Amino acid sequence: MSESPDQHLIDELYRQLKGDPSTNGQHHQSGERSWNNVGEIEDEKVIEKARAEKGGKFDRLWNRDLSDYGDDHSDADDGFVHKLYPYTQDEEQIKRIHARSGLSRDKSTKRADYLQRSINRARNSVNWFYDWPDEARLNFGSNGGDRSDTGGNSGAEDTDLDALDICASSVTPEEVTWLWSGRLPKGKLTIFDGDPDMGKSVVTVDIAARVSTGRDFPDGAKCEAGNVIIVNVEDGAADTIVPRLTAAGADLDRIYILSSIPDGKGGTRLLNLPDDVPLLERLIKKREAVLLIIDPVLTMLSGDANKDQDARKALMPVGHMAERTDCAVAAVRHLNKSIGLKAIQRGGGNMGLIGVARAGSFFANHPEDEALRVMAPHKSNLAEKPPALSYRIVTAAFHTTARIEWMGTVEHDADALAAGGATTPHEKTVMADAVEFLRDELSDGPMWAKQVFRDAKDAGIAEITLRRAKTTLRVKSEKIGVEGWQWELPSKEDHPHGDDYHDDVDHLQKGSSTSEENPPYVGEDDQGDQGDHHDHGCGDDHDHVLVAGPGEVGF
Repeated sequence: MSESPDQHLIDELYRQLKGDPSTNGQHHQSGERSWNNVGEIEDEKVIEKARAEKGGKFDRLWNRDLSDYGDDHSDADDGFVHKLYPYTQDEEQIKRIHARSGLSRDKSTKRADYLQRSINRARNSVNWFYDWPDEARLNFGSNGGDRSDTGGNSGAEDTDLDALDICASSVTPEEVTWLWSGRLPKGKLTIFDGDPDMGKSVVTVDIAARVSTGRDFPDGAKCEAGNVIIVNVEDGAADTIVPRLTAAGADLDRIYILSSIPDGKGGTRLLNLPDDVPLLERLIKKREAVLLIIDPVLTMLSGDANKDQDARKALMPVGHMAERTDCAVAAVRHLNKSIGLKAIQRGGGNMGLIGVARAGSFFANHPEDEALRVMAPHKSNLAEKPPALSYRIVTAAFHTTARIEWMGTVEHDADALAAGGATTPHEKTVMADAVEFLRDELSDGPMWAKQVFRDAKDAGIAEITLRRAKTTLRVKSEKIGVEGWQWELPSKEDHPHGDDYHDDVDHLQKGSSTSEENPPYVGEDDQGDQGDHHDHGCGDDHDHVLVAGPGEVGF
């Protein structure tokens, strides 16, 4: 009886967790990796061993039987490489053997990067390796010379180098393609960052509705109709997502909603990334989706999203999946509590998350109109940043649900929106406290900046917040010989309008509330003058301690 089309996914997951189920113990786990030198094992021996694998999956692939992979030739090629990789890590040998198999076709032989992608994925995922006996190994190292010339070394260093490079001339250049020109690239990960109440989820619904019908995007960019998958674990499908889609004019037959998956015990669980990437990939292919929305992504990440290594390990497979399927992926994040940073630094979790993304947008209040919001690009690795778009959230007649009304382009930069002012009641309270502290601190005259930083630390005020308060109050900073910097409040002569400048900060006091504060978090300052955007070239006091106030530690 042949195995089901899904069995290869089960085998792959099982092998990643427990080791390959088709071996009798003759393998190394990832911690005991045993590399084979280039040219050490004859092609015939590798083919013979792989075809003898239990279950016969490789043997069927060798004979062009694609039934284990749903008759998908690309999946079969990928499976062929993964099945072969434990027996040889020689990339040229893998390509030779594939060319001899029944799977060989023009695409795999003429495009140097085609099989290379599968080899790269195998290198990152295969964690067991067949331990070839010494008598099966040829008496030559990777350089074609006698192995004794290398002192008996395994040649792993040379193999590692060979496994990492590819000749640039062998790569066929490809143009970046866009779902939404300049904002949502196909086959890439895009991240949307913003606080709650910015309407990020409503915007993603509006985008999904446009894609489902092929309606132009709000900036006039053309849209090709396609299917959409929405993974949302916060909003209900019946009372929120579908009513919003209907209000946005979506073709509901082209949109699929996923909120949980079976846990194998009769219940359900949340999607887990990266463990469930194979499931997502199969779903994208099944639905022929051109857009996948993950909202909110941090809820679904395994490991500690505040650690760079964990963050990248969790999200990079999502980016690779997007590339394999050519599906645009939009992941939604809430902001951290570290006000005053650049927009790209404000997203929740570690910076490694936005590092994986190729594009991104920052959502914030419009600085001049409380009724409006702004969607401003804050990352664009693939093209020039497009202009920011303004929008407002209105109530639709259908189910009295929210929908987006786009108001056109605006000249607002994401970093300016992130640094231009506090946007939440908590942030306003923190800034108001910092302004009041600094005004009192300097009320009796100039003070050494180092002393101000020490006093701010004692008061639980973060350096970045103190610097923003310094900018708001227009504090003067002056270098005094070799002794250091002094800060001083501006005089009336510095402001022709007298005390009017105080009006710039009085609004911070409005809506302030008192709450019990947690002890500050203390860390070493290795950021220099990061955040002090109005003192270019000053470089004052690099040796003080950086103190992050309560709720302000971003990553």
